[in-house]
Amino acid sequence: VGVLPNLDAARFRTAEFLVIRDVKSSSPFPTNEWSFLVIDLRPGTHCHDLVILGPYTVPSINEINFCPSGNGQLAMIWYGSIPNVVAGRDAYVVRTTVDPNMQPTLLTALDPNATGILGCEVRTVDRTITIFDRANRQGNSISRITNQPLNNSRNLASPYVYSPGKVRLTPQSVRMDASETTESFQIENVGGDFLEVVSVVPGNAAVSATPSGPLPRCIWPGETISVVLTRASNAAANVVVTVGTSPAAAPASTGVVNVQMLAKAVAPSQPAATVRPQALSWRVGDYQRMSIVITNTSTGNANVDVHTAKSAASSGFDWAEVVRRPLLRGQPLTVEVTPRNTGPDQDTLTVEAFDSASGAALAGFPVPVLLTKNVPVKVPVGTLRITALLADAPGSDIAPEGEFIEIINTTNAPLDLEGCRITHETRPAGVERELVRFSATAFGSDALLAPFSTANRPLRVMTRARALNESQNDRLRYYCGKKGPVWNNSGDIARIYNDAGQLVTSWAYVPTYPAPGTSLPPGTVVSPPPAKRRVATRRVFVNARSDWTSVFNVEDGDVVRIRNVTGRVTLGGFLGAAGDSGPEGRINDPAPSGPQRPDPFGPEVFFPVPGFPKYGLVGQIGELRSDGSIRVVVQPFFVGASSTVTVTIPENNGPLMLFLGVNDDLLTDNGGFFDCAADLSR
Repeated sequence: VGVLPNLDAARFRTAEFLVIRDVKSSSPFPTNEWSFLVIDLRPGTHCHDLVILGPYTVPSINEINFCPSGNGQLAMIWYGSIPNVVAGRDAYVVRTTVDPNMQPTLLTALDPNATGILGCEVRTVDRTITIFDRANRQGNSISRITNQPLNNSRNLASPYVYSPGKVRLTPQSVRMDASETTESFQIENVGGDFLEVVSVVPGNAAVSATPSGPLPRCIWPGETISVVLTRASNAAANVVVTVGTSPAAAPASTGVVNVQMLAKAVAPSQPAATVRPQALSWRVGDYQRMSIVITNTSTGNANVDVHTAKSAASSGFDWAEVVRRPLLRGQPLTVEVTPRNTGPDQDTLTVEAFDSASGAALAGFPVPVLLTKNVPVKVPVGTLRITALLADAPGSDIAPEGEFIEIINTTNAPLDLEGCRITHETRPAGVERELVRFSATAFGSDALLAPFSTANRPLRVMTRARALNESQNDRLRYYCGKKGPVWNNSGDIARIYNDAGQLVTSWAYVPTYPAPGTSLPPGTVVSPPPAKRRVATRRVFVNARSDWTSVFNVEDGDVVRIRNVTGRVTLGGFLGAAGDSGPEGRINDPAPSGPQRPDPFGPEVFFPVPGFPKYGLVGQIGELRSDGSIRVVVQPFFVGASSTVTVTIPENNGPLMLFLGVNDDLLTDNGGFFDCAADLSR
């Protein structure tokens, strides 16, 4: 960010947060790199209570706003052209309390038609977050516009419904027989948000608990932590292990695992030790320090003595002498080894171990540890090439064929892909995620990729899992087993790294050609989406007394056109006093937001699409539950006499049902219907 001499605490005496924005120009214009440093200025915090958002490579106008969550824990990052002369807005709601590079966004809105200032609405009543367009800005205050029918605020994304983290322990009862020394259980987050695992505490010293990582630790929904229970006593005992958690915005909770240990016989002392690993290797140009660990694994209370001689002056490696010394049971000893830039590429470090009581050498010792440096990489830079990447597959991005990336071996000999990995970028751009890391048996018995000159076709890496009717013996088809798409239809970068972490090759693509007079970034190709075709047409009668009328199932990216809308609906009232309406509704009478009570003795009701003409034709996309209710996934929208809708469904949803209805808060006194045709293009 640089030196900011004009900032001092006195100028922010009443502020809760300080946001410093850093902009770095990049090519081609008008794309820049934007980073935000958010500093918490509230009482009781410290200078290190900050979070860095970005960098985001986005157009030249970018804003960060705190969502009205009460304590600054949510921020909305959005960008687009201001003033509203160019359509298109991208917005992301993230946490300021967690590194955003380590978590997906809570809510995303990508709308090519949005033109105004964006706002974020947090409702504590139903625990939802909504991003909306055409917000009204007064100073630092953002609010909805609801009194301008043709310019009212509209929602760009379905509400994200918050639910806290929830702990589940599996199993909840553990039994250690007399011969067992360890058991384990899993801590899983089965809620809808972060779960902070604070502690794992055994009830007494008869057993110890070792989590798979340091605590406290936040885990995402579906993520697990393994806990290893180790017997510390030979006696029988019943121990309760308590797991303390703290879900976000919810009371702290606990869970317990009951451990039953049966008494075991005391084993005689037997000296033993292990050396791990028994070989170390370094790539060409790598001179980082590495370690071997010698551990006393004796039974009973036996101690062992260990010794290593110092590396010779002529060796290609350097390590210190371990003067003969005792190790207690379970105690480890680390020996650090560093390659020298001179000397032979191989040497042997010899580890000796003895019974401390008798002085005799332990069985299996001395142990030679082979040291090797200047090991060539298996897949050198430039030996693989990406020849194709299909991100926007026909139909679903997962089935029947779905997304794939194709790779060829450009050399004249097989390449061992073990340890190589393919990555993709998540939105916002710049965060790499691993798609696959090839194992030693990636293609059956090995991970060898034949040269393209002999294979005659590329290796196709499918995003989806292998179907039951597909061959398991095709070495040039690899299935990643993902349940959803990973390659962004709006542009992405595929990268392949070798087992040494070096970038071997990459492939960047965008869905559209650049504007006249501009060029694509180096190494970027244009991959236009497939043309859509009409796959279904249905005539629909929308009953004015029904909540919603189902039309057909839709998927993300589908285009729906509602046309030829006719008919009129009567609106009840005393002796029909409310009149009637056509599909366009009452243009000069927008529906109010919030609960309504047209019947003083009836329940509160709502207009489906507030801010748009009352009694017109409206639609929504959701899931029809078995009890007849609808789980709304895409916010209701106004149709009127005709409308064309591009379906945008959040990840891990779909296909879903399209519904049509009337923009009315009370349907029981209505009559008549709307008649229309609905076209589905995919």
